[in-house]
Amino acid sequence: MSLNHIGHLAWVNERSAHSRGFIRNIVRGALFAVGLIIVLSCARSETDGNPSAVRYPSGPVSIPQTDGIGFNTNCLPREPLLYYDVSGETLVGIYHRSLCVYSDGCVSVSKEIADLDGDAQLRMLAPGAIADLRDQLFEAGAQLLHDDCQPHSDMPMTTVTFFSTSADSPNTYSYFSAEGGRAGVEQVINNFMAKYFPEF
Repeated sequence: MSLNHIGHLAWVNERSAHSRGFIRNIVRGALFAVGLIIVLSCARSETDGNPSAVRYPSGPVSIPQTDGIGFNTNCLPREPLLYYDVSGETLVGIYHRSLCVYSDGCVSVSKEIADLDGDAQLRMLAPGAIADLRDQLFEAGAQLLHDDCQPHSDMPMTTVTFFSTSADSPNTYSYFSAEGGRAGVEQVINNFMAKYFPEF
C-alpha cells in the first residue's frame, strides 16, 4: 500500500470521525429541545393557563378553598381546631386532662389523676357546636395569647393550641395559672367540656 493511499485512508477516517461528532451534537441538541418542550408543557398544564397558580418552591401557590366555618376543604373533612392539655405534678401526684377538637365534630377527652382515676371518651358533635366553640375562642383571643413564664409550684402546666382557620399557623401558648385573657379562653373550654362531657 502506497503512502498516498495510507494518507487518503487517514483523511477519510478523520472526516468520518468529525461527521460522527457533528451528528452526535445534533442529536444531543434535539433531545435537549424536546425535553425543554415537555417540561414547559407540563408546567403550562399544571397552571391551566393561570400564571398565578404556578408552583414556586419558595412560597404559597394558591389560597385554599374553605367551608362556611373557615376550614380547608380537603378530601377528608377533618381539620384540627383545638388541642388543650393540662399535665404535670401536683400535691396528690400526676395530673393529666386533655381535649382534642376537630372540624368534622370529632372530639376526644381524657383524664388521669394520680394513677387512681383514668378515663377517656370520644364523641361526634354537630357542626354547629364546633362552629360556636371556634367563634368563642376567637372572641376570647385564643389566636393572640402567648406564654406566661411565671412558675407555680405543685401546679400542672396548661398548653392551648388553637387553629383559627386551617390556612393559618396555629397559635400555641402555655401557662401555670390562668390570668387575664388566658382565663377567658379557659372559661370557654371549661364551659364546652361541662356541656358535652360533664363527667370530665
